[in-house]
Amino acid sequence: MTDTTAAPRLTGAAKASRRKACARNRKRKQRASEAKRGRPDLTVLDRAIVDSLRAIFRSAPAGERYSKAVQPEGLILAVAGHLVKRSKRDQAAGRKVVVYRREEVAAAIEDRLFSTPRARRDGALPEA
Repeated sequence: MTDTTAAPRLTGAAKASRRKACARNRKRKQRASEAKRGRPDLTVLDRAIVDSLRAIFRSAPAGERYSKAVQPEGLILAVAGHLVKRSKRDQAAGRKVVVYRREEVAAAIEDRLFSTPRARRDGALPEA
């Protein structure tokens, strides 16, 4: 008979906690890798997209805000501009700044705006 002892089994709460910790670590590594490549984080990118759309709509006269057409090229340029502004604010505040690469920003914007939403891929949403 061997003297090895089995590892204690984890409770349900401990398993959930371990899964969450693993997910946090995986996401942290993913964000660091994307920052190193010069690609914006999805949260930062979403904020830049919303800020850009807000600026585009607010630039129209009050009566025409809801009928203003959004040009994709203008939106992409505005998103890139908002990312640059955010980097400058972070640098002024003494935070770590991500140096974005044009190709990575363009790819991230395209992925975010033009890919099929996950819920629609899984069949949870009707086709548009």
